[in-house]
Amino acid sequence: LEAHTAAGASQGINPIYPALIGAFFGALTVQGLREFLDWRQRRKELKGILRLLDLETYRHRKQLNAYKNTPTWITDAPVDTLRFSAWDKSNTRLSQLLRDDTEFADIAKYYENLRAVDEFRRSSEDTESWRQERVGLLLPTLFELHDLTRRHIKRNVPEASLGTPLDTLQNKNKDLPG
Repeated sequence: LEAHTAAGASQGINPIYPALIGAFFGALTVQGLREFLDWRQRRKELKGILRLLDLETYRHRKQLNAYKNTPTWITDAPVDTLRFSAWDKSNTRLSQLLRDDTEFADIAKYYENLRAVDEFRRSSEDTESWRQERVGLLLPTLFELHDLTRRHIKRNVPEASLGTPLDTLQNKNKDLPG
């Protein structure tokens, strides 16, 4: 051992350097693996949230169409016709996971406008016909915000509805199973 150490010292190579370099690259590899696994977990979480919002916004579209086609439904629909639970439970986390701030702002704008319309349609301060008329005027904007929100969801999770009954209902060219 002394001969080996002396030989290394005479060549100017300290035997501790290879061990330090190995430890450095080992730590770098572990850190890189940890970062990759964290990224994968965040991506999985983002996809899960967006899948829930995909289902929720699909139901919204059906209600918005009902409001458009039958204006009396605007004020006659049950209180819980429009639901926001997926958004309410996930919006803070979505703001952290979604890389594009503009996408998050668009989705938030959609939900806040939809919530305002829902509260207005259920209020009793004005006549039903006036509330129906006012909501009717806002429907084109809600449809635009809805479509924009769905595009953001599909951009991040193109397969959001694939393999679900929702996918079968949306795709009129598919035969129903069975």
